[in-house]
Amino acid sequence: MPLSGESEDTTGEPPWKRVRTTGAIEEGSTLSSLRASISPPRPRIAQSRISSNNGTPRQDEPEIAPGSLISSPFQLTRIRDSPGSLNNDSVSLGKIVCDPMIREMWQFNYMHDLDFLMSNMDPDTKDMVQIHVVHGYWKQESGLHMKSQALKYPNVHLRCAYMPELFGTHHTKMMVLLRHDDQAQIIIHTANMIPQDWANLSQAAWTSPLLPLLPAEKLADQTLAPGSKTASYGSGLRFKLDFLGYLKAYDSRRTICKPLIEELLKYDFSSIRGALVGHVPGRHHVESDNPTLFGWSAIRAILNTIPVHNGGKPEVVAQVSSIATLGVTDQWLQKTLFTALSASSNGQSKPPKLGIVFPTPDEIRKSLDGYNSGGSIHVKIQTAAQAKQLQYLNPLFYHWSGANRPVPPPSTSSAAPSTVASTVREAWQNRTAPGAVTSTPSTVASASSTVASTVREAGRNRAAPHIKTYIRFADEAKTRIDWALVTSANLSKQAWGDGLNAGGDVRICSYELGVLVSPSMYAEDAVMVPTFQEDMPREAVDGKTTIGCRMPYDLPLIRYGADEEPWCATKTYEELDWMGRSYGV
Repeated sequence: MPLSGESEDTTGEPPWKRVRTTGAIEEGSTLSSLRASISPPRPRIAQSRISSNNGTPRQDEPEIAPGSLISSPFQLTRIRDSPGSLNNDSVSLGKIVCDPMIREMWQFNYMHDLDFLMSNMDPDTKDMVQIHVVHGYWKQESGLHMKSQALKYPNVHLRCAYMPELFGTHHTKMMVLLRHDDQAQIIIHTANMIPQDWANLSQAAWTSPLLPLLPAEKLADQTLAPGSKTASYGSGLRFKLDFLGYLKAYDSRRTICKPLIEELLKYDFSSIRGALVGHVPGRHHVESDNPTLFGWSAIRAILNTIPVHNGGKPEVVAQVSSIATLGVTDQWLQKTLFTALSASSNGQSKPPKLGIVFPTPDEIRKSLDGYNSGGSIHVKIQTAAQAKQLQYLNPLFYHWSGANRPVPPPSTSSAAPSTVASTVREAWQNRTAPGAVTSTPSTVASASSTVASTVREAGRNRAAPHIKTYIRFADEAKTRIDWALVTSANLSKQAWGDGLNAGGDVRICSYELGVLVSPSMYAEDAVMVPTFQEDMPREAVDGKTTIGCRMPYDLPLIRYGADEEPWCATKTYEELDWMGRSYGV
């Protein structure tokens, strides 16, 4: 297996190795390649229905009509062992890279299996595509399997990123595709380039529209045009500025991304609606003249320009696959990261709560890959310092899976106990329709609240999460979203950056990348709503432009019980998973 023998990554990605389990069942093999060549996907545009993937109108086109429905800017990846009904609108690796129109490909990632990548490309053209693999294996003994694989492919070029931080990693997950039809495309996602990550783990991807070449009269570098440094977040021009700024950071010591930068300068980014959140290792001055910020200072700057709903009970939900050592107190989590995530353009907006979605050992046991999926998910809870960290994290934890959703106790319901219980059970037994839910909505009236508790199923309960999302919900019922971020960044100081030092600098250890979207990036009075098992919202909200946000987890969320704790990949578990295996025993 590749990448054996590496030290553990503090940002959350383990070295690639087999989990020691008992039992004879082997973990899943590679995804079947999609061999049919594909043309550029047609935008899913019907009357008042606009696809955010490749169908986003350019900024010089007419405004989006009020009442338009816009599909989610993020897609979930296909789950190999889930039924087709749960894979609606999902994307596979083959769907992205099996295209004979690709002439050059840049792959940025933490783990690379080049044989796996090549097996998913078009068989007739894969040997002609110039493939640049950006990695972080700076040690001579690191990435030996990847390096030996590369010898088989003359068209594969390895490029090692400069890694100044001992505990940092090249954790960014991105593809840039340059095409024969003079278009380019950027895919920012959450999956390592290995078979397991594209099989039965929950992942997500943001895909840019196909970006055309700039007209001849505009071939000058747009990012150097007057006013471009103050271009608004969410605009294509600002995205281009920050994207090229992120790539330029790779070239601080040696040339890594300069050829890609020179290519992308020629393309028109104006069709993009989204803000880039980049992280690069080093010490970064928050008040720098550099227009591109990194880590928590970048997302704070973006959110300071985004309006949020006033009223309600907002909550920022961080859903991650790894939680690093944050400290024995919640100082960094609350005062640094969460303060940045709470920013908005509303001066006196109500401060949101913070929640964290993370799987329990039972959810890993019941996942499609059983304990084998647990090697990709990390939090340490065994030392005294880690136990103190767990004390302040536990009240924030939500379950990843809603499959074991409890029936509310009779004492909290104003309805007859038997009626409430039977309604909830019936709802779960009859949940079939994509997106909503249940054929029989289960609404539990509480003595203290009338918030509906209709179960909305995402269809990823058994696909263990390697995805990372940060979402600000505008209300307690989580019916509206103020903004959403899909990123490679887990909950760690190495990824987001430590607190400010005395000189006003932030230290970041790892390369990370994500995209943040908000309804205000589409239209002034647009709204964003969670969607379930499909990307397109069902109907417009109050006649306004309505953008979907594809959810990876069920709503409403379920708090951990008093005796529950998060999955820990460094512990042993004697209880068997659904395949009959123990873990680490």
